[in-house]
Amino acid sequence: MEESQVKSNQGTEFTPLTEAGLPVYLDGNVGQMHHKVIIIDEQIVITGSYNFSASAERANDENVIIFFDPQIAAQYLAEFQRVLAEAQK
Repeated sequence: MEESQVKSNQGTEFTPLTEAGLPVYLDGNVGQMHHKVIIIDEQIVITGSYNFSASAERANDENVIIFFDPQIAAQYLAEFQRVLAEAQK
């Protein structure tokens, strides 16, 4: 998550996630992180402009793409691992 967003506690689920005992990391890059991806079982990738939020569901015009391809999933997983390596715990 973006550090500035966590500090403002606006538009974030940081507190509920950490209170539930889930690992949450602060974004380690200098710009704004804007990845919106779910990787399932190293085979399925869900991505697009959709923000996985109530606004995206009710008010915004969003798109979602679902790939059923282990090779594509491997590329997204490699990017996730790169981003995670830069994250602040």
